[in-house]
Amino acid sequence: MPSNNPWSLALGRVFGIQLELHVTFAVLLAWAAVTTVQNGDGWRAAITAMLLIVAVFFTIFLHELGHALTARRFGIRTLDIQLTPMGGMSHLERLPETPRQELAIALAGPAVSLAISLLLFVELAATRQSLEWTGLLDPAGHPLTALMWVNLVLGLYNLLPIFPMDGGRALRALIAYRRTYPDATRIATRIAQVGSIALAVMPGRFNLVYVLTAVWIWMSARRELRDVRERHTLKPFSIRDVMVREPQVLQIDDSLKTAASAFVSTFQSEFPVMQGDSVAGVIGFEQLLHGLEKHGESGALREAMRRDPEGIEVDAKLEDALAKLNENDDDSDSVLMVLEKERLVGVVPMSNLKELLKVEKALRRAA
Repeated sequence: MPSNNPWSLALGRVFGIQLELHVTFAVLLAWAAVTTVQNGDGWRAAITAMLLIVAVFFTIFLHELGHALTARRFGIRTLDIQLTPMGGMSHLERLPETPRQELAIALAGPAVSLAISLLLFVELAATRQSLEWTGLLDPAGHPLTALMWVNLVLGLYNLLPIFPMDGGRALRALIAYRRTYPDATRIATRIAQVGSIALAVMPGRFNLVYVLTAVWIWMSARRELRDVRERHTLKPFSIRDVMVREPQVLQIDDSLKTAASAFVSTFQSEFPVMQGDSVAGVIGFEQLLHGLEKHGESGALREAMRRDPEGIEVDAKLEDALAKLNENDDDSDSVLMVLEKERLVGVVPMSNLKELLKVEKALRRAA
């Protein structure tokens, strides 16, 4: 099962959602073990600390699963859930379409965390174990108490009304009941940026963790606003409006020399590679160069092409096409195959969408 992130390991699927763990999680476990031993608590305490970290991240997974399963109720698929030392993240196939949907999805995660904290509180109270917050300072001695407080803090922290926390998305949803989605995002973004400044100065002295968190919030809020504006700009257009019809194609048994001639004679950045009436792959300039170097000009395209190219149905939303192309951040010349009943009818180059966004932005400024 391949991972969607080169630095993550695919652990399996839960409710059809791929779960991925970032490789740096191992570093976190090693750091916890070494620190505990260095403090003189021994390896038994170190193992307890590592198990507690695993338990914390399991509850973070449940937090993200709350988002994912709520999104599923509205017909929104979750591509994967990624766990990193910084926390978890659910990657939705598309954004919610109404404020009610976004509000429900945003609040589902913190609700799960607070429910876990409440259940642990009941268990600890029933068994007369410590409920003091000082259990956080002694997780090896009071693991369930520490887990209860971690989930309480996680739930409340995520309810802060600043992007990219769940509370920021809930705030945007509430504003969007009376304002347009871009306006609601702009207001929520400004609040998030003010909150990030407050977070940076809150300790009263320089604290690198607070400053880095503030920078992350500021940049995340800006990125969210940009993404929403782009999607809103593309709403009036369809894939049929922007796709390149009848693109030049190559055949799977063509030689790399034939492909090189096609690149020289056109401005097309990537070529669909056909096998009969089906798209077998795609070849771009980088794949062509690598293929020529490895197989020579007589090599076949099948030896150099990129298989399983991204495709989208011709009746899909243009903003979905932008989301698919944006997943390939390192390739500004990427091309999306446009299909109609599995038959190639056109391509959507990333460059076309970027030019459209620039023109629409210039028209808004000139208006």
